[in-house]
Amino acid sequence: MTVIHQLWIASALAAAAFFAAGAMTAAVRYRRRGEVTPTAGAGPEVEALRQRLQQAEAASAQLRGAEQQARSAEQQARAEVGSLRQALEAQRGAAQGARTVMDAGRAEQDSKAELVSLQRKLAAAEAALGAEQARAQRAEASSKAAEAPRSLELSHQAQELQGRLGDVERALAERSTQLRDAMSQVELLKSRASEAEALRAEYVRLRTQANEMEFLTKEVERLSEALKSAKSLALGGQQRAPRESHAVGGAPGSITDALSASIARFNDPQMRSIAIADNVGFPISSQGDDGLELAAYAALLHDVAQRAKQFLPMANPASVEMVDEHGARVSVWPFDVAGDRLLLVNLAVAATDNERVEAMLAEVAAILSPAKFEGQAS
Repeated sequence: MTVIHQLWIASALAAAAFFAAGAMTAAVRYRRRGEVTPTAGAGPEVEALRQRLQQAEAASAQLRGAEQQARSAEQQARAEVGSLRQALEAQRGAAQGARTVMDAGRAEQDSKAELVSLQRKLAAAEAALGAEQARAQRAEASSKAAEAPRSLELSHQAQELQGRLGDVERALAERSTQLRDAMSQVELLKSRASEAEALRAEYVRLRTQANEMEFLTKEVERLSEALKSAKSLALGGQQRAPRESHAVGGAPGSITDALSASIARFNDPQMRSIAIADNVGFPISSQGDDGLELAAYAALLHDVAQRAKQFLPMANPASVEMVDEHGARVSVWPFDVAGDRLLLVNLAVAATDNERVEAMLAEVAAILSPAKFEGQAS
């Protein structure tokens, strides 16, 4: 391989090295400008650009290897030129030495011819090297010119992907803001629900207190009436006898005894307990083990039945009956005595005949009439 061939190879490798350097520079610039985080809708394009960058990096690595080979070839060519120069110097020295041994004219002519030949070869080698350098420069310029549109296209694609990424980030920020607003609304609603629950509990407490106050007021009125009745009986000088039943106290032959006798006549084997009570559940007279409880429950049933006319087109209840799954029943019959509402109630396992009930109510009303009280007082 001659020096000219080596120089030509070196110039070709140098041109390849310049092209590789340009491609690597464009890839590095694109890589610096186009690095984005893969997001929804931009992932495939980013991956394609990354693959292209990897291919460019591999090509740049190959071009760097070619550049190294070109440099080594150039160094070899320079070494050949140096050896030629050394040979030229040696020929010059030999020519000078030959002048002392040979014919000075012939030796000088030969040396001059050899010198001219070597100078021509050197000039040709330098011209070939210059031509190859010019060709390498033209190749580098053409490679840069060819790579510029591609780099510009990749730059535009990177900018577009960055714009899409910005849109996605802005949409995510808006959604995050909406979520925070929704969470704050939920917390506000929870606090309002807690306040409403507290108000409901306070309402229940106040309603319970109002019911208790109403009951206590009625109980005070009932006790006041009982106290007045006791004072009137005390002023009459009547002696009280020990109670023989669950009736509220009285003397033999008094209203209490009359009520107890009337209840005894009203009783039958199917009845478990009988009571006569006022509208707040205080027993006036009773018979059986559950007389007190029966009187209180009768007042509750009567109160519930009274409320029916608030919602339905009904008048005051004439009777109230509650039957359980085993056939036991609680029956309540309201009746009035001198404007006061009283209750007759029994706990039985069968229905009570209406004629017996009407007779019992008439008898009790007669016993508790004001005329009866006046006769007892006289």
